[in-house]
Amino acid sequence: MSYEFFLIKPDIDPVSFTKVQKLREIQERDESLTNADQTKDLAFMMRGEELVASSSIYITGNKALIQHYLVSGIVRGLGVGSIFFQNIVQALKLRNVEFIYEFAGCPSLAFWYKLGFTASDEQFEVDGGQIPVIKYIMQ
Repeated sequence: MSYEFFLIKPDIDPVSFTKVQKLREIQERDESLTNADQTKDLAFMMRGEELVASSSIYITGNKALIQHYLVSGIVRGLGVGSIFFQNIVQALKLRNVEFIYEFAGCPSLAFWYKLGFTASDEQFEVDGGQIPVIKYIMQ
């Protein structure tokens, strides 16, 4: 079965946002997508009616911060996380994003470094605060 990738604005497509939020809670017992995430873009990938990956993406100018990145346990270890990220990269290129960031304190740093992220001295401002980040430079 193939995967379908989506990048939506939750305020324009609240039905899809709510669906992904509920699927995350049901499938992964992950409640990290909150109503506050409706101000960010939402990337997700489906296999039929099954959510296989999702992430909030905060875009500002030519920069994007990936948050709440989740790959479903049913497909973990099969390369779906990398495929999902490559779909995000392609979608963000269309929005003229040049740099993608991820929280430097996330538990899956090895995954991000494998995808091409590098250490960074930069901080990313989000929700009124500065967070340390790792950086991916778009090719």
